[in-house]
Amino acid sequence: MAVSQLKKYSSADVSAPVINGNAGSLGAALKAILVDGYGVQTPAGWTEPVAAASNIYSFVNGTGSSQKAVVVNDNAPNVTSLGKEAWITGWESVASVTAPVGTGSGQFPTPAQLLTTGHAVIRKSTATGITARTWRCFADAHTCYMFIDTGDFASTYFPFYLGDLFAAAGVSDTYRFFVQGRAAENSTSAGSSLDVTDCFPYTSNLGIDLMLTSNAGIYMPRTSAGTGTSINMYRTGDCDKIIVNSPYNNIVNNRPQSGAIVAPNTDDNAYYLSAVQIMQKTGAGTFTIRGICRGMWFPLHPITAFTDGQVLSGAGLYAGKTFEVVKQGPTAGVWFIETSNTVTYNT
Repeated sequence: MAVSQLKKYSSADVSAPVINGNAGSLGAALKAILVDGYGVQTPAGWTEPVAAASNIYSFVNGTGSSQKAVVVNDNAPNVTSLGKEAWITGWESVASVTAPVGTGSGQFPTPAQLLTTGHAVIRKSTATGITARTWRCFADAHTCYMFIDTGDFASTYFPFYLGDLFAAAGVSDTYRFFVQGRAAENSTSAGSSLDVTDCFPYTSNLGIDLMLTSNAGIYMPRTSAGTGTSINMYRTGDCDKIIVNSPYNNIVNNRPQSGAIVAPNTDDNAYYLSAVQIMQKTGAGTFTIRGICRGMWFPLHPITAFTDGQVLSGAGLYAGKTFEVVKQGPTAGVWFIETSNTVTYNT
């Protein structure tokens, strides 16, 4: 099984690009991280298929990946939020970076699916202007996870994700690329956050599909077999251990990416994690697991057990792995990002 390492990039790095509430700051930062490098930091291994124009950028993940693309419009595309937010759109192939979301073939999400033009939202800053925002990014040639402390709430990261899943179907899933952002413009609402995880959906004994809506903001270009068009996906995890509540509530409600197990677990003095799974609905009450977010985990323990930036070494089930804690999201979720050379990818 092939492995790689998600390299860490940070606003604390020497010569790090600045992300703020001005047009173009995020796009330039992504170009530095993914394509060009900066200071002593080497690039993650992506390419830029079409040269940036008017603060609109395009990126394709690297050799050995699905090599699908995104267009990032960081030219203050929303007339209300202006430079506080950017837009991100997936494409199977990019032809141009013209406003509002570029052109090409195989758009995901489509205009019919999300926000009129077909884009998810990236929250950059609580205000327009030059105030620099703290950020961290973990990326390799396949996948990129970005976390920005926008200033909307104290010590709170607003994330977005792009790139390949570790696909259940393996390398035959050439459409394993996903885009995940917010589904609302000019909003700090927790309802558009990416630090919540739905519990596994099922059909009740009354025949009622208890997960009625997919997670806004998560899109993939086609099925794993290469059929169809843009698909709105679901995100799930090990929710049986997240909260002590009724089974019904455990299933139908979003839960923050943290849990209820004592930290560390009493019987073995260990911490337990859940992978973040991406699922596709296949029918009434039926789903398939498309894959997992590469190197992304969340703890099944309370958020208070961890500190932002904490580094932990794995043992037992997680032997050989190291993790960096990103704390916290808008709904008090926590991310564990795998920083060792143990992150699986399809090859």
